[in-house]
Amino acid sequence: MKMVSIATGLLSLLLIVGLMILSVPIVDLLSGEPVSMNFLFFSILYISTGFSGVIVLTRFGSVREMGFLEAYIVSTASWLVIPFLAALPLMREINISFIDALFESISGFTGTGFAVLNDIDHLKKSINWWRALMQWSGELGFVVFAMLIIPFFWKFGYTLYGLERPVRVMRTLRSTARRIIEIYMVFTLAGIVLLYYSGVDFYDAVIHTMTAIATGGMSNYSMNYEALYDYAPFSVIPAIFIMVIGGMNFLALSQLLDFRFKDVLRSDEVKYYFISLCILSLLATLVFMLHNEGLTYSILLGFFNTISAMTTTGFNIGNVAGFPNGVKIILVVAMIIGGMTFSTAGGIKVYRLIVLLRKLSSYSTSTLLRERVNLHVVIDGKTLEEEEVSGALLIILLHLITVFLIASVTKIVLPGTDFLDAIFEAASATGCVGLSTGIISSSTPLLVKIALMAGMYLGKTEYLPLIVLTSYLVHRGMIKSFTS
Repeated sequence: MKMVSIATGLLSLLLIVGLMILSVPIVDLLSGEPVSMNFLFFSILYISTGFSGVIVLTRFGSVREMGFLEAYIVSTASWLVIPFLAALPLMREINISFIDALFESISGFTGTGFAVLNDIDHLKKSINWWRALMQWSGELGFVVFAMLIIPFFWKFGYTLYGLERPVRVMRTLRSTARRIIEIYMVFTLAGIVLLYYSGVDFYDAVIHTMTAIATGGMSNYSMNYEALYDYAPFSVIPAIFIMVIGGMNFLALSQLLDFRFKDVLRSDEVKYYFISLCILSLLATLVFMLHNEGLTYSILLGFFNTISAMTTTGFNIGNVAGFPNGVKIILVVAMIIGGMTFSTAGGIKVYRLIVLLRKLSSYSTSTLLRERVNLHVVIDGKTLEEEEVSGALLIILLHLITVFLIASVTKIVLPGTDFLDAIFEAASATGCVGLSTGIISSSTPLLVKIALMAGMYLGKTEYLPLIVLTSYLVHRGMIKSFTS
């Protein structure tokens, strides 16, 4: 194992966090508010430690391209280490417990959007900027973000990038990373302009575009997006557009920017993505109408909240806790499905849903007709290997089991909670969504917070740490059984 490469990777990420944190006191200066001294202190600490550590290791150590094991360690550790580092200045600056600061940071960087902070409306602009930046950078990917602002990170980051963004848009990984950054920036800037010209305040437009394109959903208002809808009702149209774009994969977005519309429409995943969005949104609208909501308001609630759920953004209009149970079930399904692969969205992903449906279809046909049929799964004209199919089905199974386990823990710790609400909260955590029925708050029991943090972490890493750990333990057990 190349410990020097691992250490350099982690120190580079420490440097990244320091540079990001430095933006908080800069925003304070720009907004005329008191400088956040804790963020300034930790920024200097992280930048100096990370920079000096990387210089020493690259100068006197042998830093080469990472192998899979080193990349795996850095990748999986980063989703815990970076939120931990970010929690320290947040805890000191706004005087909250470490657990709440860690929860907010994990929720931010994983793009979940759960909030345990009180009185969000009255936080300094720089703190809400920081919450938005956590989501925007986390969903872009730490490695891509590092490649954006640290030139030497290219030296050994290729394998690490392959774990975090395993699809190429361009011929090389370097050009792919640059293309992803271009796409992200273009749609971020476009979103800010669209929201601003729909009547949204410029600062609000920046915050909500950053968290929408990242499918994160954090807001600088306690009422979430409903606060924007109250003073700029037409903003829901660009907001829906940004959320839908955020849930699409970067390959399709690259084709869109190149005006290759036929290539986009040819994709099976794109077709299923939009069909699922429409069907679930229409069903939610129908349920709202059956509960005596007006037609226009039912369409608004049904489409906005369902699109928010399936793209795993987490914006909401209306009181989610008061939604009809039928709507909650639809939103749970949407959150479990999630967006497209190679996007900022969470959930099991539409691609895996296609694999599941086509595998079920072939097995059903074989069983009912008692004929031999082709059991291979074909997507976009490509026949998937059985290993790929098994991997997709395994992720779906692990996701559903995790949702059930977290919901069960929530129900046991909070016996007065409706089990559907517990399922809703668990699906929101594991799908990295952030919609809530009100279970999560600063007063939520510690065990529930830990369970939800575990769900966010596993959902973001797509259960890779769990799979690798299980494989290691099984392999170790087999070796012991043979040697004993």
